[in-house]
Order: sequence, then structure tokens, then C-alpha cells
Amino acid sequence: MKSLKAINHRQKQIKIQRVLGQKWLTRNRALRRTRRKSSSRVPTSQDVEKVHIKTIPKKAFLYVSRISKETRVDTLCDYLKTSFPEVKCEQLENKFESAFTRYKVTIDYCNLDKSKDPAVWPKGVEVGRFFHPRKRENAAT
Repeated sequence: MKSLKAINHRQKQIKIQRVLGQKWLTRNRALRRTRRKSSSRVPTSQDVEKVHIKTIPKKAFLYVSRISKETRVDTLCDYLKTSFPEVKCEQLENKFESAFTRYKVTIDYCNLDKSKDPAVWPKGVEVGRFFHPRKRENAAT
């Protein structure tokens, strides 16, 4: 004969299965699926400008490669300012000798979709999101 605790547990599982419309779900898995993520963003109003609070725009970082070594940083920035007025460019060091240079380009996050347009970039340039590697702490040995 089953114990009262086992019967109650089985009844809870059946209720959960009925609610989700699925069979053979464990209780923990079913509960995980029903949770909703709470939004951490607070809606803002237009009255913030009256209080004189400034916000900082979110930035997007791009990795731009396959540009000739003869191209200077300011030349690239001037070219991109027509599409992205807030652009900042930084030349990256090459780990190995190569025929091209690499750049880290910073733009506003709202222009990220615009940066995916091939018409913005010169022909043959490779563009992707810039990966910020974590800094490793050196262990004292």
C-alpha cells in the first residue's frame, strides 16, 4: 500500500501535467518552465529632461579586419563618420606578421543593425562583434 505522502506527490504531478498539457514531467522541471523572468528595466518618462539628468548611451564594439596596412586610423574614422557620427576607432596589435591591420570600432548600440549593412563598409572588409577577453589573474608560483 502506498503511503499518504507518495499519493499526495503523485496528485501534484498530475495537476502540473494537466496545467502544462504534457506528460511525464518531473515537478522541478515543470516548475522551472512556468516561472516568468521579471523585467529589471524600469520604464522611463519624458520628464527626466526637466530634472537635468543625463544618460550615457549604450555602446557596441565591432571587430574590423582585412584593411590594408597603409590605411591610418583617422582615415578609417573619417570614412565611417558619414554613417556613424559617434564612431571611435582603435588599431589593434597583430600577434603575427600579416598583410592587413585590425581595428576595434566603437559605435552607439542603436546603430548596430545599420552596421550590418554591407553598403556601409568598403569591399572585402570583414566585420563582426568585438570579443572582450577576460583578464586572467596570474597565480603566484
